Amino acid sequence: MLVFWSGLALPVGIASGVPDGVLVLVGLWVAWAPFALVMAGVATVLTLAGYLLSPVEQGAWAAEANRGLALFAVWTTAFLVMKGRTYQASRASADARHRAIIETVVDGIITIDDHGTIRSWNPAARSIFGYESDEVLRRNVKMLMPPPYQGEHDDYIGNFMRTGVAKIIGKGREVSG
Repeated sequence: MLVFWSGLALPVGIASGVPDGVLVLVGLWVAWAPFALVMAGVATVLTLAGYLLSPVEQGAWAAEANRGLALFAVWTTAFLVMKGRTYQASRASADARHRAIIETVVDGIITIDDHGTIRSWNPAARSIFGYESDEVLRRNVKMLMPPPYQGEHDDYIGNFMRTGVAKIIGKGREVSG
């Protein structure tokens, strides 16, 4: 086993591209998105240097194909890492924008899951209902409804889960809370 790992540091090992993949995967832990592409460039240079220092004998097409596939894998991984980083950054920006809107809108916004459990509660909802976030989060939204609507709410959620047809609270009728 030690011979295998030490062989990766030799020109033949470097030419195979195997240790170069590690350079690209380091890009997963570096915040700068293009870092993986820079590492793929370094890996390509190392692979080509290893290729020049240990040329393959004539007719060894498998070794040539391996070097080509190694470079393809390194660059594919680098692009995927970079795209993942770019997606994470854009997602974080969109989430921050969404939170800013929810926190500053003048209407009360309450989100619930498919069991009726309150998952988010904005400051306007706090002003309307008088509850702090820690008093309502992870509790059923029925707690905000007077008795005639409390009993019907589970049926509405069950109907929505079965049919996909939403009956939005307060739409078409006034609901007290």
